[in-house]
Amino acid sequence: MVDVKRGTITPCVKPIKLCEYLAKLILPASSVAQRRILVPFSGSGSEIIGCVKAGWDEVIGVEMSAEYCAIAEARITHQGVFILRSPQPGCHAPL
Repeated sequence: MVDVKRGTITPCVKPIKLCEYLAKLILPASSVAQRRILVPFSGSGSEIIGCVKAGWDEVIGVEMSAEYCAIAEARITHQGVFILRSPQPGCHAPL
C-alpha cells in the first residue's frame, strides 16, 4: 500500500539514520551476554535496519501485516542482513 500523498509505503516511515541514532542511545556496553532488542510493530523495517547498523547483536521484529513483513524482509535482505523466519506464516524474526 503506497501513500500517494507522501510517496511512502507505510504511514509511519522513519529515516534509517534516525533509527540508528536512537538505537545507539539505548545500546548497552559490550559484554559477554548477547545484546538483544525487540522491535514491536516493525512496519517496513526501518527500526530493524537502524538497530543492526547501530551494533545490536540480535534484533527481533514483530509485525502482524503480511504485506509489511514482505516489504521489511526485502529491505533487510537488501542491507545484507541474515533473516531467520518464524515457523508461523506471516511472522518473521530478523537476525
